[in-house]
Amino acid sequence: MSNNSSQDNLESVPAVSAQKVFYSIDDNELLNNLDFSINEGDFVGLIGPNGAGKTTLLKAISKLLKIKSGTITINGNDLDEISAKALARSVGQVQQIAPNTHGFKGIEVVLMGRYPHLNKFQVERESDREIARTAMDFTQTLDFSERSVSTLSGGEQQRIFIARALAQQGDTLLLDEPTANLDLQHQTRIFDQVKILAKKGITILAAIHDLNVAARYCNRLILMRNGSILKDGKPEEVLTSRNIQKAFDVETAVYIDPVNHQLTIHPIAHITENAQIIKNGKRIHLISGHSSGTEIMHILHRRGMKVTVGVLNNDDVDQTTASSLGIENVSIPPFTPIDNESYHRNNRLIAEADATIMTNIPIGPSNIRNVESLRHAKHVISLNETPLETRDHTHNQATKIIASLKSISQVSNVQNVLNELDDLFSKIE
Repeated sequence: MSNNSSQDNLESVPAVSAQKVFYSIDDNELLNNLDFSINEGDFVGLIGPNGAGKTTLLKAISKLLKIKSGTITINGNDLDEISAKALARSVGQVQQIAPNTHGFKGIEVVLMGRYPHLNKFQVERESDREIARTAMDFTQTLDFSERSVSTLSGGEQQRIFIARALAQQGDTLLLDEPTANLDLQHQTRIFDQVKILAKKGITILAAIHDLNVAARYCNRLILMRNGSILKDGKPEEVLTSRNIQKAFDVETAVYIDPVNHQLTIHPIAHITENAQIIKNGKRIHLISGHSSGTEIMHILHRRGMKVTVGVLNNDDVDQTTASSLGIENVSIPPFTPIDNESYHRNNRLIAEADATIMTNIPIGPSNIRNVESLRHAKHVISLNETPLETRDHTHNQATKIIASLKSISQVSNVQNVLNELDDLFSKIE
């Protein structure tokens, strides 16, 4: 009985914890009363705007700076009581600023991760070299063993530094913006590898600037602002439009992408507003799809306009957005033509609207009836980010219908859509 209790207590010890942690420089509080605990095998993303305290927190955990008050523990042990060498055996880290490795070969850099396991003046053993090679094999950097690190690309160098951290054989890995300034291929490769490490039981705490990456890979997120924790929880709990607005002062659309079923964050561009467009009660119908209407929906909806959308496929990004905003929308099953009932309902919504906006969507046999419905519109604003001719797959049928409309404006971006609505409503008034 006592053995089971001891085992339970051991399992409950967090890999990393912080209690009432403060750190300041002069009167500037960089870490303000932080409390959290991270379990073994968690992949936790630190997110927040620049200056939120993400890097400062990682430095505090790695003893690169000393906190003013509070307690940080590693595997239940007070950080103040852990020597630098012992800490390096438990915690590996990849810093935001790459260390000076000029003149060193790949294998030499990775072997630096074995120093915490060596005595003073002791040279690497064959077992150390085998551990380093294993780390390089995992990060797919063995081919760079004899290459000078300074000749490698940014992504290749970062994988070398991760291999060095793995060679420390710690059970916790701290990553500070590990894919900053890397292309999409290298970002994906590195985070795929880190995700595998978490599945193997290594605890990951990573500062991540890309919210979509954080949502995809992390099982938990800590959202910081001004040195404090704004929200801590699962990605879907943390990454809400409201929380992102509070932290980043940016408006976003947050939805589950119907293609990859991932939580997706879509920034809504800052739009210059004129007084006339902020008119409650104005009715706008939107013909869109494939996320092309998400930004416009959010802009118009938050300004009190009556927005409707259709006809959309079920689970299209725009349909999901409309439903989440409580916007009336006409939807049909995917890969089906628009049926008569949906067509007539869409016609009614268009006829009731003060203006109808058609976004930059491809037009084919399955959605040509959306274009036919434009004949019921009081005024059409066609958003043509690419020429209609390149999107018309109906043997010019859609192009001919649009050319025949009596009241239509052609614009090239969202700002111009809003300007056009402003002009239109000024005339109506």
